[in-house]
Amino acid sequence: MKREILREEEHEDGSFTRVEKFTQTPEDGFVDNKVHSQFHLEQDGGMFDKGKFKGHRVTISYQTTNPKVVRTVFFVVYGLIALLVVGIFLALIFTQEDPGAANEYKRNFLWAIVALVLVLVIAITEFRDQDKLRGEGTKGKRRPKN
Repeated sequence: MKREILREEEHEDGSFTRVEKFTQTPEDGFVDNKVHSQFHLEQDGGMFDKGKFKGHRVTISYQTTNPKVVRTVFFVVYGLIALLVVGIFLALIFTQEDPGAANEYKRNFLWAIVALVLVLVIAITEFRDQDKLRGEGTKGKRRPKN
């Protein structure tokens, strides 16, 4: 199995970006699937997450701690999820003929809004804490092991 670093950058603020490529051939024999999954979860990931694999496989992974990229992706995904939740609840509320069911959906909608606001506040405070850590001279200390 061959591991190749395609691109590796360290930014001025101490963040990094790395693109790696893992290439496996049948001559490597059976290789554990966890080698290819960078962020292995404890959940059942299906047949590609269990056991071993023998054959041709190429995995390309992208890692970054660049705050501009991470925050942009977070806020775009958060916005899409918030729009989806609001749209579903508004559709449920306005299509109900029974006022009792509509009131129940309104109550659940308020709880969903509270949860969305709570997630947003927690994320913003975490981003601010990361900015404070970067400002205190921790540049380069968050670099992952090879």
